[in-house]
Amino acid sequence: MTRLHTEQKRLLEEAIKSLRTKKIQSVWHNGEWEKGDSSEDIVHEISEWLHIIWEIMWEDVKGRTFDLIRRWLYLCSHTVNRLRNMPGRSRIDGIYVPITIQSAKFGVVYSQEDATIDGPLDWMWRELLVLSQTRKQPTQIVIDDINDLGIMSDVLYFIRSDDEYGCMCADCDEFDDTHWDSREVECICSDCDDFYDKHWYDDIKNAASTIRLRVEEGVF
Repeated sequence: MTRLHTEQKRLLEEAIKSLRTKKIQSVWHNGEWEKGDSSEDIVHEISEWLHIIWEIMWEDVKGRTFDLIRRWLYLCSHTVNRLRNMPGRSRIDGIYVPITIQSAKFGVVYSQEDATIDGPLDWMWRELLVLSQTRKQPTQIVIDDINDLGIMSDVLYFIRSDDEYGCMCADCDEFDDTHWDSREVECICSDCDDFYDKHWYDDIKNAASTIRLRVEEGVF
């Protein structure tokens, strides 16, 4: 085990432990009710880890931390679902946090000034799903997790179909450069930016389109 992998594993275990210590509901302790952590605190807890977890996901090409990342993501999404369905809680859909995920290699890959936590988590599941396929990790387990959480349509929202690569919107088409490798084209329209996939290489794009088609056809 390399020093980098050891540190990545430590960070992931810390992230899981930190979220697990959060109390979703009031509990009886030492003869009195202890109030659960606020929805805002839990959402901010999740949002502060997103950038770190994404970097580990991309750096760990051998998949040594794959299972820990999957467990953390599942815990996050499951926690958010519990908060949403718990009476008396402040509406989680009304909690907004700034999210920026970036790296030295790719620059900013995801950015929302005021995001609810669902979108960034769905996007993270998208990243894990597609990378599991390109790195020959157990994709079916990820698909099972996503289906169990009931968020498959939300995750697929972030995956283009084959004919959606190479933007043909009016603003971009003015340059007559849609025949270029899409990694070399800086699309300026808001519709294309919704996918947050400009950091993907061609093999990842191909895998993503295949996954989306197979899921929609019920092959997985």
